[in-house]
Amino acid sequence: KQDRNIPLSVSIGASYQRTTDTGGLLEEQNLELKGSHFSGGINLAHNIDVSKSFRLLPFGSISYTSGKAIISDGIDEISQTNDYVSGRIGIIGAIKVNSHYFNIAPALVLNKDDTGFGVFVSYNIQ
Repeated sequence: KQDRNIPLSVSIGASYQRTTDTGGLLEEQNLELKGSHFSGGINLAHNIDVSKSFRLLPFGSISYTSGKAIISDGIDEISQTNDYVSGRIGIIGAIKVNSHYFNIAPALVLNKDDTGFGVFVSYNIQ
């Protein structure tokens, strides 16, 4: 956690996602989609207190994702393996509402094959 001696906050995270879907269009075509993905990454941020109720947090992160998705009709199947590293840079604007923070974070997402832009919104309950 950031303090006077350490100028950056560091967070490390990981997630596992398992997907199974047979509804809607897949069901009409008698198809099943299944797969699983693992992600892990590290984030660096610097907290800048602008006022008592507003702070900015410039951040940068890098993550690795690996997984496989399979679509099947019960006889044949097609699979796709995903292994990629992505980075994200942006700035979080955090507005204090009561004793919690509402965050808005425009970010540039950098992948091997493409680049994107997103706006991430969250509400922290501390």
